Amino acid sequence: MKMVLTDKELLSGCPDVGTLRNWEMNVAAGCMAKVISQIAQDAELMTTKYKQRLQITLVTDHGNRSGVDHFVKMIVWTSVDKNGRFKLNHFNLDIDKGGHTIVAAANAIHQSLQSLKLSGMDVKFSFICGDSDGGAKVQKLYPTLQDMEVLCSSSDFINYILHAFNLSYEHACKDALGDQGMNKCTVFQLCYLAILLLKTVKKQSNSATLKSIYQSTMFKALNDKNYVASAKESFIQAWGDLLVDVEAIELADGVEPVEDIRVETLGLEELLMEDIDSDDDEEGVSCDDAEERENKRQQRDEMNKKISKLAAECPTNIKDPNFSRWGTISAVAKVVLKHWLPLLFMSQNVIETEKNGSYLHVIATKLEELMSAKAHATQDSPTHYASPKWVVAFGDSFFDAHMEWVKPHDPVFGAGSYGHISRLVPEHLFVMSKQFNGLKKGGWKSTLEFAGFVKAVDGIEPAGEINKGGKEFFDRLPDLFFERFEEAFNEHTKKWRTPETLPIIVAGHPRIAKAFVHWIFGQSPSFPDEDIELKHHYLGKQPTKINIRECLTWLIEGTLDSFKPPNTNGDVTAQLKDKLMNHPLIQSLLEDLQQFSECASDDIDMLDPETWKDTTYR
Repeated sequence: MKMVLTDKELLSGCPDVGTLRNWEMNVAAGCMAKVISQIAQDAELMTTKYKQRLQITLVTDHGNRSGVDHFVKMIVWTSVDKNGRFKLNHFNLDIDKGGHTIVAAANAIHQSLQSLKLSGMDVKFSFICGDSDGGAKVQKLYPTLQDMEVLCSSSDFINYILHAFNLSYEHACKDALGDQGMNKCTVFQLCYLAILLLKTVKKQSNSATLKSIYQSTMFKALNDKNYVASAKESFIQAWGDLLVDVEAIELADGVEPVEDIRVETLGLEELLMEDIDSDDDEEGVSCDDAEERENKRQQRDEMNKKISKLAAECPTNIKDPNFSRWGTISAVAKVVLKHWLPLLFMSQNVIETEKNGSYLHVIATKLEELMSAKAHATQDSPTHYASPKWVVAFGDSFFDAHMEWVKPHDPVFGAGSYGHISRLVPEHLFVMSKQFNGLKKGGWKSTLEFAGFVKAVDGIEPAGEINKGGKEFFDRLPDLFFERFEEAFNEHTKKWRTPETLPIIVAGHPRIAKAFVHWIFGQSPSFPDEDIELKHHYLGKQPTKINIRECLTWLIEGTLDSFKPPNTNGDVTAQLKDKLMNHPLIQSLLEDLQQFSECASDDIDMLDPETWKDTTYR
């Protein structure tokens, strides 16, 4: 069917701005009405069947994206699914600018709460979860909300553990290696400029052109005599690392070298600098020599295919390195190290071919300066080749695995519980602390992931002053980095070792939970000296093993440090036990915990009904 419509007729068939706004408001109101009804039903169920008050948690986050302030307020509460199992519900109340002060954020929360009170219930939040840094930091926001009577009398707060980890990492990186920013001479600015160079080339041409330029540059880095000489003279470690990457490539059937590109002077000099193209039938050449030349031809052919495969790995669609975008700093540092020489030679080519002062020329100039910077012109390693080696090593050996551990669903609650793993956090903090202390006390020197950093620093000469980027800077780096990480880590995780938060471990590993319950009930004066495999705490593919006594001792010592005993002259440990015993969570589960502590089985998980079978525990 053919229809001819004028612009006016098309416009008449489209809703105007006012209509769209009204539709959005109607949908929002409908969603809110449905959520209020659900909360009312769940509150009645919790009261009548489980004899408990419905717990509603407020989750907040204050941020800025593309110059727009936003203050997110999400609520989380418990309900029961059709199979009778508990589940978590989430609903985003609203997003507004909120303001950058504690009072402004508190007023925004108070205003949002009024919509929930349309249910007729006296809705108050039992918990609030937020960031421990920034304009609406949760530890400052909590007392203000208490004064505004937005929270229950037995309420508490906790900070995001993922934010806590990332803030520790950010403070250590910035204090030890410098910040990112215009005209900053740091590894983080180098990483930013490297990605910016790739994105700008792609934007000014297209993806195919970028890949073609990268491929050509990679082949020149390994084949052109001038490029090879430059790499071996000024970037010997980067050159060696590139050769290792080439040799490590596994070839699949059917991989062919790029047409018209021959590998003649690859840095595997004994193989590729040798003349093996002469006529094997030439007089005076033995059969053994001919066979040896044929073998070398085959080896060089295979190497040529490997280079072709490596050259096809042009880094594209890489996220900008930014500390507020978790995981991007270490990821980009890996990209820069792997593609160091192609990036360097690309920047040099841009400088030669682009107009001086153009945007691309400026990016390439600053990048080349940072990549070539040395405390002494004669030293083997450039300053900023060692720095990303440290960043990557710390991530690979420790930090990245712990960041990933925080992100998945709760292993028992499953779908819908993404990030809700508070019950496992105290025991995991012990795992982190123990691993971190192993690195801090010198273990990093013998850890495989740091071998590249150690080698890079060996190629850096003294500069006379720490801030000149010589050997003095890198000799100080480990201790300063570990010191700053530990300071921030202790500050942003201290809430997890307090009398208000520690009782949550009764929902953690069953062996740790039982030892803790025995201790606060007075059934055992000490913790069992027993090694266990800590389920739900896999870091990569390896299970995590800990000692129960070491773990609980560490947790209790930290809790004692934060505890303010009513009687300073009395037994502080006994007073802490009393405080823990009277915690609302312990009191609400008192009968269950008593039965749990007396059960003969050590494998009963209070939150996993699958472990209750064939036992007296129900």
